[in-house]
Amino acid sequence: MTTPPQRILVPVDVGPESDAAVAHAAALASALDGELLLLGVVPLPALGPVTLPPAPDGMAEHEDPEDRVTLWRLAGTQARLASGVRSRRFLRWGPVGPAIVDAARKEHADLVVVPRQPGHDLAHPLRVAADRHVLQHSRVPVLVVPAPPQKSGG
Repeated sequence: MTTPPQRILVPVDVGPESDAAVAHAAALASALDGELLLLGVVPLPALGPVTLPPAPDGMAEHEDPEDRVTLWRLAGTQARLASGVRSRRFLRWGPVGPAIVDAARKEHADLVVVPRQPGHDLAHPLRVAADRHVLQHSRVPVLVVPAPPQKSGG
């Protein structure tokens, strides 16, 4: 990368790992006067290309409950950003890893920021596959943000 990233894509998920990635990406976007691209992925099974039928007449664009939950999560994340951080949010559908790579390409992202999940290999096997896909197929640099330390219960 020869110039600082101006379009920083970060997938938004639930949990402190995602919050940490968003915080790092927002700090970079703010410091570099860039734009933060908040991506919500509505996962579909990794069964290959999926062709969805057109929505019936009169159906709102986001009638699906999972779409609405993802949009609410994106809106909440965007609302918590510091003032002055330019951002926009959008949805993609499909297997998570390919959806992130595709979004980075279509949105002309200069950098992708992803969280490192704790207990990675055992707790989140689908997330591991998504992360691996992003690292192997992204055409732009990928910044992996470590998960925040786990608080002990005692």
